[in-house]
Amino acid sequence: MATPRALLAGIAATFPLAGVVGAATPTAAAPALAIVHGLVVGVLTYTWCRAESLQRYRAPPGRSALLAGVFPLVGVPLYFFRTRRWQEAGRDTARAGALAVLLLVVQFACAELAGFLLP
Repeated sequence: MATPRALLAGIAATFPLAGVVGAATPTAAAPALAIVHGLVVGVLTYTWCRAESLQRYRAPPGRSALLAGVFPLVGVPLYFFRTRRWQEAGRDTARAGALAVLLLVVQFACAELAGFLLP
C-alpha cells in the first residue's frame, strides 16, 4: 500500500494537471473534466485516510474514511476529529483547509498559464 505522503502528493498533482487539461479542452467538456477530477480526488482521499490510519496503528475509522472520499469538505475534518485529540484535529483541519485553498490557487494559475501558452 502507498504511504500517506505519496498519496497526498498524488492528490496535489491532480490539481495542476486538471488546470492544464481544463485549459486545453473545449468549454463543453469542462463539466465532465470536473466530475472526473472530483472522482479521482475522492478515491485518493479515501485511500489516504485508510493508509494514514493504518500507519498510526489504529483500526481504520469505518465510515468517516468513506465520507472523506465521497464528500471531502465534511469527511476529512470528521476523520481528523475521530482519529485525533481535539487540539491535533483542529490544527490538522486548518492545515487541510489551507492546503485545499493553495491547491485551488495552483489549479487556477496553471489554467491561466496554459491558456496563455497554448494556441
